[in-house]
Amino acid sequence: MGTSSNDSAALGSVDAADAVDVVGRLSLIENRWAPDGDSDAIAAYRDRADPQKQSAAILLVEDSPADVLLIRETLKALPIRLIVARDGEEALGVLGDESRRPDLIILDLNLPKLDGFGVLEQYRPAKVPIVVFSSTRNTEEAERALSLGARDFVHKPVEFRDFVGAVEGMIARFLPGIVPVTRAHKAKSDSELRLES
Repeated sequence: MGTSSNDSAALGSVDAADAVDVVGRLSLIENRWAPDGDSDAIAAYRDRADPQKQSAAILLVEDSPADVLLIRETLKALPIRLIVARDGEEALGVLGDESRRPDLIILDLNLPKLDGFGVLEQYRPAKVPIVVFSSTRNTEEAERALSLGARDFVHKPVEFRDFVGAVEGMIARFLPGIVPVTRAHKAKSDSELRLES
């Protein structure tokens, strides 16, 4: 698997155990594109990742190199341009540049310099949908994020397949038509689950 210099730098800051875990789990991604081993389907989706054909941009605000790499690999064969900000201040810098405005923001809460709540507070009213993607299970934090303008709060799963499914679910919901029908999973968000209970 080829990596960009940014990916290499990110991997450099992952400890050995995490790196082995990430590389092992990434080997499963190709099978999700073509469960029946259809290499033509894999090639077709990779063609859609051509920068000239990209039709949407996502700002990922995430400081975990492992999570950034997993999300990048999950999205790389989709017509999506991924912009990564490693902290809240960097995210606000991107959002302040109209030429780089994304179509969707995926925001972690636990960030250096300025946390996710700070981003939500300063980027109001939000001009694009913000989905909080966090490992916290604190209901009060989820409700606070939603009250500050997040369109949804999705718990970050530990299991690899659930993690990928959650990312695909966000894309399917907020960028309809981007995820192939065979890949789109209806991942219920924490806010949806609360409404059902």
